Amino acid sequence: MLLISSLRRQLTDLDSKNVDQSQDLEFEKSLLNAEFESISERMAGARQKLVDLSEQNCRLSAVFDEKTAEIRRKMDATKSNVGHIEVCIER
Repeated sequence: MLLISSLRRQLTDLDSKNVDQSQDLEFEKSLLNAEFESISERMAGARQKLVDLSEQNCRLSAVFDEKTAEIRRKMDATKSNVGHIEVCIER
């Protein structure tokens, strides 16, 4: 009878430890899930920032190209005017 009582107590202790370990594992799992969600949200934000910056880069590149072309046209016009003035001065 003492042996059965001792075995039951050991079984109860093991069950209690098992429950405690299961709760600890569930808690750890929930912490990891929360961390995963947090990292996923930050990554989504970073991806969106990358998309926004890429779009801004395209817009700025287009503006740069327009301004470069405008400067070339003005330089060509200025060279032409200088050439015309030089011809007039030589006469």
